Amino acid sequence: YLLYAYDEEFQKLFKIRADFDVEMERSRKHVSDYARLISSVCESEKLIHFTPGAVARVVDYGSRMADDRNKLTTLFNRLVEIIYEANSWAMRDRSELVEEQHVIKAIEEKKYRSSMLEERSLELIRQNILLINVDDWYIGEINGLAVHEVGDHIFGRPVRITAKTFMGEKGLVNIEREIMMSGSIHSKGVLTLNGYMGAQYA
Repeated sequence: YLLYAYDEEFQKLFKIRADFDVEMERSRKHVSDYARLISSVCESEKLIHFTPGAVARVVDYGSRMADDRNKLTTLFNRLVEIIYEANSWAMRDRSELVEEQHVIKAIEEKKYRSSMLEERSLELIRQNILLINVDDWYIGEINGLAVHEVGDHIFGRPVRITAKTFMGEKGLVNIEREIMMSGSIHSKGVLTLNGYMGAQYA
């Protein structure tokens, strides 16, 4: 939409606008479409075919990607990645068909490759390098959760949020924003909090 609004060349090149959703209902028809997609990829790429249980696992993975048990993702390229990797694991096992455990292994390996930062964060907590206080409370300190997105892998990391009061102009000072290290979601949260504080105490 931004390109269409601000770039005249874009408007000339793409005259018809259409919205594409990244998810669809998990209906019987769409589950069958998933099965046909898997069969088509296996047929065209000369891959090992999937058992019904393996197909069901791919369908469940599609729901997990949509973050809704009643939806399925339409990002089929990511499903094809799982199809290829599950096929590789089946070949390693010299299996005639791709079984459910091969799809599970493919999903786990994909997650493992994308979770290095998450594992590093957990390791810092286990080694007591990153300290999170969950027993006591202190004025001006709370625990928060920072959400990180690395490719298609999203994870949360506990963080300590601190605040101090001082005489000066009204409002909150967002240090990260002042030094241009703040993301748009963080800045929006601070500004929302600023509005609440102003309405509550001004």
